[in-house]
Amino acid sequence: MERPGKPAMLSSGSDSNLPLQAGVSRPSLRKVVSNRLRQAILKGELSDGDRLNEVDIAQSLGVSRGLVREAIRELESSGLVENIPYRGTFVTGLTPERVMELYSLRAVLEEYAIDLAIDRITDQDIRDLSTLVDKMRPVAMRGEGTELVELDMEFHKHVYSLSNHHLLIDTLKRLSGQIQSFILASKVIYSLFPTLDAVVETHEPILSALRERDHQKARQAIHDHICEVGERLVRVLREEVQQEIESPSAQPF
Repeated sequence: MERPGKPAMLSSGSDSNLPLQAGVSRPSLRKVVSNRLRQAILKGELSDGDRLNEVDIAQSLGVSRGLVREAIRELESSGLVENIPYRGTFVTGLTPERVMELYSLRAVLEEYAIDLAIDRITDQDIRDLSTLVDKMRPVAMRGEGTELVELDMEFHKHVYSLSNHHLLIDTLKRLSGQIQSFILASKVIYSLFPTLDAVVETHEPILSALRERDHQKARQAIHDHICEVGERLVRVLREEVQQEIESPSAQPF
């Protein structure tokens, strides 16, 4: 069955034009194109199920199709888009089932990562993590969900990077990138907890376990933290699906 979705084009706004000055390296241009596409997905300019048309995107950005193709492959590796043979490349959707897979896998991997990290973590690392949580509080009070998500991801990245397990780190970076992009694109962060302050406080048990260098408590704390967010996100998405089903506009004439 053909995958639903319309061909996607970027807007012709002023930010579509890229800095293609002479002397800019191909890797640098690819990164610019990749970031432009990533931002289009985060802002909802490219949405779930949209098919990426290399020709149209190349024309709108003023670059070659080959450069667009390379940028799309980069996004594919991060999970933001997926290629369906003989059909094309589509913006990946965030379904309840996909969320359950992402968060259940992330919980297992971050449990393992924090277990490895505890033996390497220093007092300075713990101070740095505590500082990140302190930075979250005024951000949450101001209602800045995007910045809060970015700080949350920075917190987790700091922890799992201490594992010194390079394949594990790379895998978690890809998973976290997908999750961050989906949450930012959907603005669902505002629906997960009663307040953004509550999001901040979910990090405290993790910090406490790290200060105690308690392996079991740390594994449990990060497992509970990740699974709670995942379960909340699944509920929100299922409610949205149900609302769409029950919406009068969704009924046939």
